[in-house]
Amino acid sequence: MTTTLMVDPAPRFGLSPNLYMQFMEPLGTTDGSVAAAWDHVRGDWRQDVVDATAELAPPLMRFGGCFSSYYRWREGVGLRQRRRPMHNLLWGGMESNHVGTHEFVDFCRRVGSQPFFCVNFESDGRRHWARPPCGGVRSAGPAEAAAWVDYCNNPQNALRRKNGAAEPFNLKLWQVGNETSYDPLGYDCETAARRTIAFAKAMRRKDPEITIIGWGDSGWAKRMLDIAGEHMDVLAFHNMFRAGSAEATSPLRNSNFRVDPDATWAHLMNAWREPQEKIERIRSEIGGSSIPV
Repeated sequence: MTTTLMVDPAPRFGLSPNLYMQFMEPLGTTDGSVAAAWDHVRGDWRQDVVDATAELAPPLMRFGGCFSSYYRWREGVGLRQRRRPMHNLLWGGMESNHVGTHEFVDFCRRVGSQPFFCVNFESDGRRHWARPPCGGVRSAGPAEAAAWVDYCNNPQNALRRKNGAAEPFNLKLWQVGNETSYDPLGYDCETAARRTIAFAKAMRRKDPEITIIGWGDSGWAKRMLDIAGEHMDVLAFHNMFRAGSAEATSPLRNSNFRVDPDATWAHLMNAWREPQEKIERIRSEIGGSSIPV
């Protein structure tokens, strides 16, 4: 018996190209993901990484995930040999800061992506990152975020011009808060919302045209919009694809997939349900709000 499958390539509905964005964050304790893409001898990006990313063609690229909670942007500008290394508090090891604002924007320009930064949102309220045991202050407030906007977008910013970029970068997308709701030791929703307002006001004083992305994952979305909605343009949440599970009988655990390939395939085909349910839950929380998520 022969079975024929007909695939209709016509899209059923429009998809935002922003769904295909990527992000850059120093992951790894030896040669992290960013350092591995940087040629420290030539002081430039590895061409094979540039070519591969350009072929992938992400429309947006974000700098910083959890890393942003302890990143001080001024440590990543100026002469590379004079930049201050930092402890990578979550991912481990040391980060050289050889890749900073200029290098990230340059990479995005080469691969055709729109760059945007996630600012240090007062370490998202996490004291263990704000003042870590290794010393120093890794938290940054609205003034530092606003200064970063000015550095990137003000045509007359003296420090950026001194560091070799006469023209502004004109970055429009800025995120305030990353996975803030995930850590019970960090900010609660009300505090995060109030601080988001403070950040948004300070940053927009430097450039009123920027787009502010605020954190509002499941359980936070409605309250964030109630308090800070008029100061945010986009609501951010993270939807993790979790095809496996920790259960010993999971088809994807160890070599279980060999026992029953059909059950494994069925398990994979249902992996979309959890992410879809989360999207529906957040949409339900925010009701009739038209804010993009």
